[in-house]
Amino acid sequence: MEFKNLPFLRHLTPRLAFCIFLMSISVFNFGLDNTAYSTIQAMDPFIKRFGTIEKHGKHVITPKHLSYLSAFPRITFAAGILIGGWTSERVGRRPVIIMMMVICLIGVIVSYTAKTYAAILIGRMIVHGYIGMEGCVVPMFQAEISPAAIRGIIVISYLFNHVFGSFIMSCITYKTAELNTDMSWKIPIAVMFVIPSLVLLLAWFLPESPRWLLRKGRDEEALKQLKYLYENDDQAKLEREIELLKKSLAANVQKGSWMDLLRGTNLRRTLIVISIQSFNQLTGQTFATSYGTVFIKTLGTINPYKFTLISNAIGCLGPFLTFFLVDRLGRRNMYLIFGTLCGSCLFVMGGLGLGTVTFQQKAGIVAMDILYPFFYCFSFGGMAPLTGAETPSPRLRDKSAIVGWSFQNLWAFVVTFVVPYLISDSYVGLHSKVGFIFGSICVVALVWAYFFFPELKGRSLEEVDEFFQARVSAKKSRYWKPESQSRGQKITAIEDDAPLADEIIYSYSTENVKDQGKSRVVQTQQSLV
Repeated sequence: MEFKNLPFLRHLTPRLAFCIFLMSISVFNFGLDNTAYSTIQAMDPFIKRFGTIEKHGKHVITPKHLSYLSAFPRITFAAGILIGGWTSERVGRRPVIIMMMVICLIGVIVSYTAKTYAAILIGRMIVHGYIGMEGCVVPMFQAEISPAAIRGIIVISYLFNHVFGSFIMSCITYKTAELNTDMSWKIPIAVMFVIPSLVLLLAWFLPESPRWLLRKGRDEEALKQLKYLYENDDQAKLEREIELLKKSLAANVQKGSWMDLLRGTNLRRTLIVISIQSFNQLTGQTFATSYGTVFIKTLGTINPYKFTLISNAIGCLGPFLTFFLVDRLGRRNMYLIFGTLCGSCLFVMGGLGLGTVTFQQKAGIVAMDILYPFFYCFSFGGMAPLTGAETPSPRLRDKSAIVGWSFQNLWAFVVTFVVPYLISDSYVGLHSKVGFIFGSICVVALVWAYFFFPELKGRSLEEVDEFFQARVSAKKSRYWKPESQSRGQKITAIEDDAPLADEIIYSYSTENVKDQGKSRVVQTQQSLV
């Protein structure tokens, strides 16, 4: 078998791969930021610089300031969602990628030069404006340019680079934690200069989304960008795909207003996006990532920086393995199977915190705190951005992204603000028993998924649109097939270069065009349904 014929690679062209890579690494700083602040806030030089002095003369960062440092950036995250969604809908996806990199660099500069707690808080808030923008725009952009057969893999790369960024930062903070100067926390922040600078240099080669261009009536530009991405010289076939995309868009009667989110089948889509994005934050992710290092430090069982390193290393396996599972096992099955394992970890963690906690119980809590993020990537973490990107109606994709990510951010704000008070002895003092709270929410999420979370793997975005128009239940979604010769089926066939694709596409046409483009090699027709 030739290398180019391997699964996944056979659907990629060099230019499409470059665009996916560039968008994927643009979210790297999300992971860098999360791990940087979850670890440096446990470092003594950081505490001495930005903490307060208690009566006994010891520097501490109070639960209030810990909450502010994690919760307040969610305000600018929300602003980033609104600005990113509004801007991408009006001027395109590519300008937003460039704008958010500039914002990120400004935030990093403010953070690096901070001398007071207020300054470090403002710097992180600016960076989270960038994170809100990329969360809203990048998965949507990736979904719009991806062939149906590998859309899951491509959008999951958003999560992989987030987690991989966390792993890289945990390696850095593990070493800088040995320093006794401000460089222990300044070096991790300085690292966040690298990726935005690289993306800015290469973003000029990033094309615009053909689907967005069609929505704006810029058909010739859409055809040009489609040809650029797929490196296909078969003009007739490209024009036929553009024609099908236009007809599918014209068949969608919504005008794209905010109220359309609540009308007809769009209400179901909106509720799916809101639910899956909300459970993304309500199932304990913040406790494990934002406060994991601080919490593990209180247990006294393992070096908290070594814990973060191990946890993120294992966590990287989650999205990496998801690459091989998401378009085979499917979104729904992964959510149900690995979501159950997430909930189990949380309940075990809570149970180990009951009564007098021995060293062995503490070791068990650490183990659960390592396993939970691994399973989370397969379920609540990985499926949220993917489902949020592929579920909405074509004319409402930007607005749905704004609504979904806004709900995710709202619950993230609530959780990040509340968790320090839940685990602190000065307040509620639940410690690992918060696992009972988040584990119970996992159960609710799994019940919701069983009844309402549909399977959308292997379908073009236009075929997904037809699926919702057909009002198929979530439990039957895996077996649904589109009507014969539907536009969605034809677009899926083109995107996947299926055998007999020409027969499917041109069956009602006098044209007889053979596919001469060999840059993306064929799949079996059975993969279409």
